[in-house]
Amino acid sequence: MGKITQFLNSNIYAKNSSIILGAILLSIVAYIIARRVILRGLKYFTQKTKFSWDDIILEQGVFNKLALLAPAIVIYYFGYAFDQVGVFLQRGVSSYVLFVFLLAVNDLLTAVNLIYNRYEFAKSRPIKGYIQVVKLIVFSIGGLTIIALVMGKSPAVVISGLGALTAVLMLVFKDSILSLVASIQLATNDLIRIGDWVEMPKFNANGEVSDIALNAVKIQNFDKTITSIPTHRFLEDSFKNWRGMAESGTRRILKSIHLDQTSVRFLTEEELDKLEKVAVLSDYIKSRRQEITQHNQDKSVDLSISANGRRLTNLGTFRQYVFEYLHNNENIRNDLTLLVRLLQPTNQGIAVQIYCFSADQRWAQYEGIQGDIIDHLLAVLGDFDLRVFQDPVGSDFAKFQNQLSPVDTA
Repeated sequence: MGKITQFLNSNIYAKNSSIILGAILLSIVAYIIARRVILRGLKYFTQKTKFSWDDIILEQGVFNKLALLAPAIVIYYFGYAFDQVGVFLQRGVSSYVLFVFLLAVNDLLTAVNLIYNRYEFAKSRPIKGYIQVVKLIVFSIGGLTIIALVMGKSPAVVISGLGALTAVLMLVFKDSILSLVASIQLATNDLIRIGDWVEMPKFNANGEVSDIALNAVKIQNFDKTITSIPTHRFLEDSFKNWRGMAESGTRRILKSIHLDQTSVRFLTEEELDKLEKVAVLSDYIKSRRQEITQHNQDKSVDLSISANGRRLTNLGTFRQYVFEYLHNNENIRNDLTLLVRLLQPTNQGIAVQIYCFSADQRWAQYEGIQGDIIDHLLAVLGDFDLRVFQDPVGSDFAKFQNQLSPVDTA
């Protein structure tokens, strides 16, 4: 009897061994066919088509992941040859198949985002955040299904058992939930786009938006460093977007020159004759002199006292010169606001402020334009007998000391 049992057991072992060996060989053959025949055929087909989206899907390795399913399917069906062991084998293979499928879906969604980014409107309506949300949902459902397969339970039973962990999950995914809501609001209100120049002082961010994801927005600063900011912080904190300036094709110039208030005075007739020769001021001074002369004559003004009547000042004439100079400058936009105004006098003198827009928004050219303007205006101040205001420095004190007589220094 013992010999018969031993013989039967040996036959069972031989049978199981042959089944396992056959499963391994067939799975290898299935994998080779999937990789060498089917996958190469797909590569050849995608290279011959005129579309680019199939090339992107192939480059992301979607079909490479699916090729891993061929040996798993073979092993799954061989599981029917076993009893209890075959059930556990099929559960494991099913979990593996689902996991590989999730990886393939992940690569496919990544390819969808890359295909979408090829279109021009993708800069204003990025979908990377939404793609990441879909990935999160797919992997969450897939993970729960894998757990259910391993346990041999229904996915609904596993999901119902997670009710007690809801608070923990909300805490873990708090930033993701906030960022999801923020991504929707940012996209709906068109607050930021890829390529926008953004300033966010709280995070020392000042540069171009290079990526908008579910959890973070990446900004490449002007010094080429990268700042990563949680997406939801763009709704909680203030930031400046320079897109309007970029789209306008211009850039604002806002500069001030501080003048010594004691240098402001009325111009003499000789000085007006001299300034009338300035090309941009000629018509202005002629018309103003006629207007003022007529007014003073009509009012019988006693001009022996400077406070009587109307007169031209060096500061007012200088302001008009600045306006005409900017108006005739080809680097300044005349169709936009152009102002030359005086600010409130302070202990730093009186400021003449320039408010205008350059015709070139490129950084280097913009800096050159406003630099040339300030250089020129500082150089012509002497023609109006105006003095720039600045705090005294060491050389000023040394010059003053040299001017003192020996009696004064004693």
